[in-house]
Amino acid sequence: VESFARSQDSVLRQRAGLPLQCRVFATDGSDLTGKLHARGSSYLDDDDRGTGMRRRLLLLSLRRRLLVRVVPGVLLWALAFAFVVDVLGVRLDIALAISLGALALQTLVMAIDTGRHR
Repeated sequence: VESFARSQDSVLRQRAGLPLQCRVFATDGSDLTGKLHARGSSYLDDDDRGTGMRRRLLLLSLRRRLLVRVVPGVLLWALAFAFVVDVLGVRLDIALAISLGALALQTLVMAIDTGRHR
């Protein structure tokens, strides 16, 4: 929580010049902000301990993204290729060429769309 609050505070200060005020409460209503700040600060302010903490947070984030985004996408692509090649009878090299073209087109459309929103 402390790491998230610090990173969001720095982003908010840079973009809008406003500080982020984050408070954490227990289920019984007691304020846990000071206790969590004291525990998190000791890890995040100390370079030796902070490096390990940031590494663990990065690995947790990567594992979550892998399970939520990458694995389902890979399984969906594998299922699509199996269907196109086995059921429809399209040759694998043609299916790969069509999928690469579709990915290139998707990348181009997303780049154009991102440029409009900036």
